[in-house]
Amino acid sequence: MYLVHAQLTARTDMPLPGDTSETIRAHAKTDESIEYVVVHPTTPTGPVIGLFLLAGSVEEAEVIGATVCERALRGRAELSGFQLLACEARLVAEYYDRLAGLGPPGRVMPRPDHDSGNPFLGF
Repeated sequence: MYLVHAQLTARTDMPLPGDTSETIRAHAKTDESIEYVVVHPTTPTGPVIGLFLLAGSVEEAEVIGATVCERALRGRAELSGFQLLACEARLVAEYYDRLAGLGPPGRVMPRPDHDSGNPFLGF
């Protein structure tokens, strides 16, 4: 399962309708496997829709998320004042590094020991 975030921009002053989550799910086809939708109507960068979905890869998840959001924005008059800017999975690697206690952000394995001839000495 992947979580992708659809970043929207408003072309009007109207807020997202209260049933946007249900609208997004209703515009998904069965094979698009949208499991859950959460709406963040006000963020510092504008409205964001979080889509939890099943897909074969993160790239596929991003395409499915964008497709479903675009379909909903075109298919419901109350959403016509919004435009999709991006739909992507956001990296949270630093969080998982800290959770695993792996030291500085970005380091998920020990430095290789080139003198030993075994770059995987730490494992």
